[in-house]
Parts: sequence; C-alpha cells; structure tokens
Amino acid sequence: MSIRQENMWLLFVVLVIAVVNGQNNRFNNQFQNNNNNNNRFVSNGRFVPQNNVPVRNNNNNFNNNVPRNNVVNVVSNNNNNFRATPADARDARGTEVYPGCNGTVCLPEANLCALRKQKPGHFQHQGNSYWFSMASSENALRNARWNWFTGRNYCRKMCMDMVSFENQAEENFVEDILRRTNVDNIHLAGRLCDAEVEGCNQTRFQPLQINGWFWASTLKMMPPTNQASNNQVFNNWASGQPNGALKSDGFGLEACLALRAQGGVFKWYDEACNTRRHLVCEDLPAPNINFVRNQNPGVNIP
Repeated sequence: MSIRQENMWLLFVVLVIAVVNGQNNRFNNQFQNNNNNNNRFVSNGRFVPQNNVPVRNNNNNFNNNVPRNNVVNVVSNNNNNFRATPADARDARGTEVYPGCNGTVCLPEANLCALRKQKPGHFQHQGNSYWFSMASSENALRNARWNWFTGRNYCRKMCMDMVSFENQAEENFVEDILRRTNVDNIHLAGRLCDAEVEGCNQTRFQPLQINGWFWASTLKMMPPTNQASNNQVFNNWASGQPNGALKSDGFGLEACLALRAQGGVFKWYDEACNTRRHLVCEDLPAPNINFVRNQNPGVNIP
C-alpha cells in the first residue's frame, strides 16, 4: 500500500470511529461562550496526527478565470459601527452560525452536504469545492467572525473543513477572492501538536515550533516550519513565525493558524485559537464524503 493510499485509508477509519463514538477525530470538545459572543474551546479528548508526510506541490498553474458573479461586494468592517453576528444566530437554512455540537467536533449532515455546491459563496478550483463566508449572500454569514473551533464546525456540517494549502496555486486562488472581497484574514486548518493532541511528546515532533504543526482537516503533518518551499513541500510562514510560546502544562498560547495580509502580502501566522476571523471551507477528503454518501443513499451528495 502506498503512503497516499495508507493516509486515505486512515482518514476513512477515523471517520468510522467518529460515527461509532458520536464524535470525530477523537476530539471531545467542550464549548463555552466567551466575552466576544463566540465559543471558547476546552478539550478533554485527544487525537493523533499521521506521520510526517511531505505536502506535494502539483505545479498546477493558478487559473484567474474564477467566476466573478459568485462574489458579493463586501464593505470594509474596520469601523466602529461594525457588529459581528451574535452567538445565537442561524443562517438561512436554520444551521447555527457558531455550532457547538454538544461539545464535539461536528459530523457532516447529509442534507447540508447535498446543498453545499448551491450555497452562495461557493467556488470550484481544480475539481474541489470551496465556500467563502465573505462572499455569501447572507448578512449573518458575511458578518460572522468564527474562532478556530466554531469555524471548523460550521464547515464540517456540510462535508467541508477549514481550508489547508497543499501548493501555491491553491493559496493564490484563495487570496484572489479575498482581495476581491476586501478581506485580509481567514482561519486555516493548521494546528500545533501541543498537549491538546495525543502523542505529541514523541521525539519526532520536537521541537514543536519546527516539527509540530499539522493540518487538522486531513491529519497530515505540515513541513518543518524552517523548510523553504520546493518541489516537494509548500510553506508560507511570515518572517519570525511561528513564535507562540508553550505554557508550563504543554498547551500552546498560539496553537492555531491564520492567513493574514501585512502590507498586501499574505502569510501564515500562529495565533490564539479563540481569535475571531472570516471563514473559508474546502471539501473533506474524498473517502470521508464517500462515507457520508454510503450512509445516506437517499440523499444526492455531489
């Protein structure tokens, strides 16, 4: 079995375990409201990322022919009158904007998965579906500001997860839409392998600042943070990043990842997981979506 096949099989097994146990990726998250009317993450559970697998660059060129009619013009929210969507809000389909899912990472809901390609703010890139909150037709979603955990939950309910970047072309695609919607920051699926995650005290993850980052959406390890991009790996850390410290209990003060523009240039930054940002989702790995299809034969999930 190839490394790629093994990775995809492990992802499938993880999803099966999640359904049996009523949770996903062995997270057991407890959500509480914080002062920003969003949810703060506290975990009693653990999950284990896969071995360090290089992220391959497929060298596909960026396609600038993104359909413009999917983009809703967004007025800058950098003013004193802006108010983020409140914690108890729901979208037009009745889904919680900031889902808690009873303290677990949300499982996909077949009816939402079936409609994800029709959701305003949906884009297609190299055969994958993406959803951009700032390009939505709904004020509740354009004005929503998720923390890292509620953002993942909103994505996952529709067979998606927060975006991760496998190559420069994919990041260029996302950056193009962010610029056209006047947005300079989003969450990414990157996560530090700190005390929140089982097995991160292993030697191969040390030092965590270099070898301890992974994509939570696929459970693949990210390349070492001090490794420059090449034909095998893609990195886009800002200078001096990541720089978050570890607390004495092993939990990272800045254990989550964001894409932010400084001086018009987008780079990756580590930050506190309860930071509130815009949201970009992308399709779950194909085996995970196929599992949802197989469990819901009466629902047409594209």
